[in-house]
Amino acid sequence: MFFEAKGEYKEYLLSLGLGNEIKGRLFLHPIECFYIIEKGYANEELKNHFDRIFESFKKEFGESCFKKTYFVYKHLMDKGYNCGFSFREGFIAVGRKGYRRGEKRTKYLIRVVCNEGSNRESFKQDLEVCLKARKKLVYAFVDLNKNKVRFVKIDKKEFV
Repeated sequence: MFFEAKGEYKEYLLSLGLGNEIKGRLFLHPIECFYIIEKGYANEELKNHFDRIFESFKKEFGESCFKKTYFVYKHLMDKGYNCGFSFREGFIAVGRKGYRRGEKRTKYLIRVVCNEGSNRESFKQDLEVCLKARKKLVYAFVDLNKNKVRFVKIDKKEFV
């Protein structure tokens, strides 16, 4: 479930570096919606739709995963990184610091580890996605009790 921004509000959100523009339409991930509301950038339409969007996301991923993903997203945005979401794969796509309109150069794909039972197969799939996309794979481990996040970058190395 995603929210679609329209008109002047769409242009405003684009100027802030938020959302994912696809064929002239701007879509917002539920995590982005929550961030926009918390920062005071939300219009009434977004505020009215948010409960429905949040419930749909919470059902699909769980409340704990939502909180951890939001914590990582907010941490990166507040530090000035250009962030978005890979809609199909569920990664947070992170570019360099500072927003430049029209620039969507992703350097890292971050997977928030929501449960400790992540298996080797999911690790392998994440690695394959990142290698195909030529991006660095980063895992984010969140401790909500201590309000801390630890990032671990996984890189490929060939010994020839």
